[in-house]
Amino acid sequence: ITYQLIPKAAVDEVPIFSMGYGRTSAANGKVFPWVFNFPATYWSQATALVQYIADQEGGFDGLKGKKIYLVYHNSAYGKEPIRTLEAMAEKFGYEFRGLPVDHPGQEQKATWLQIRKEKPDWVLMWGWGVMNQVAIQEAANIRFPMENFIGIWWSGSENDVLPGGDGSHGYKALALGNPGSDYPIYEDLKK
Repeated sequence: ITYQLIPKAAVDEVPIFSMGYGRTSAANGKVFPWVFNFPATYWSQATALVQYIADQEGGFDGLKGKKIYLVYHNSAYGKEPIRTLEAMAEKFGYEFRGLPVDHPGQEQKATWLQIRKEKPDWVLMWGWGVMNQVAIQEAANIRFPMENFIGIWWSGSENDVLPGGDGSHGYKALALGNPGSDYPIYEDLKK
């Protein structure tokens, strides 16, 4: 909905507050003076995820040669972090691959078989709705190391991890803010 309203905001001179969602490029107030997406954008959150992974790997040099995959909702929302992750892959030397999941996201078996075969070091998820539950369940089914599986805040509900049962332990999700922490990450949602 937000994507459709952005062009109307300038014409109607009505502000849009798309807090933590919506078109990330709208953060450029010179181009989009009526759109405000704070406290974070999808681009800044993709950057935070790569920073978190780098710290887990001993620094940005530890990203060289690693595989970081993105399982994403095949929509404008799901595609938001791709360019940021690609640019960071080029800069820090990790292999990036995006794996789209069509709405509603119930058919992911092939995606997770590909992940099992290619063995990425980290999997990020830009999921939505039932896609989250299916992805976490499929990751558990292939025994992907859940401590290396992180979702965006739209993939961070306790309901998302319930179907995976004990296999969900270790899964993390990004949060818009986590006071007192260096990273906006919810650790192990099943605890």
